[in-house]
Amino acid sequence: MATIRNDKPSRVDKRFTKDARGIDIHYLSALAEVAWRNFTGWPVDDTRRPDGDGGVDFEFEGHKIQIKARNVERRARPDMLCRLDYAKADWYILAEVHPRKPGLVKLAGYCTHSELVSSPKKDLGYGQRYIVVRDKLHPIKR
Repeated sequence: MATIRNDKPSRVDKRFTKDARGIDIHYLSALAEVAWRNFTGWPVDDTRRPDGDGGVDFEFEGHKIQIKARNVERRARPDMLCRLDYAKADWYILAEVHPRKPGLVKLAGYCTHSELVSSPKKDLGYGQRYIVVRDKLHPIKR
């Protein structure tokens, strides 16, 4: 799915298209979206989007949802990052992905659009990002 949806080289500097251990960021994102699909039953959008999804992964009853994947093997990164120009959803879901164990993804929590855009911003070397620490997220309940 990750290869289908992102069928041209990333617009991001090649140093950041893979994490420190060579795990493709598109792969991690796809695992996170499949975990949300498994939780909600909503279909995953597998449309080819060489330039990305523009900040919206799912739409449900008029609400836009963005799934943010976090590689749990990279402890140095903040919990949830979102590009400023991708802050277009109503809800943001943090999925903690274990890339060496693809079936192991934890839906860690969520925040609203207003909570995201009021969070601190920082440039971590590849552009400004909103940063939401895990403790600020609301729990996801069934």
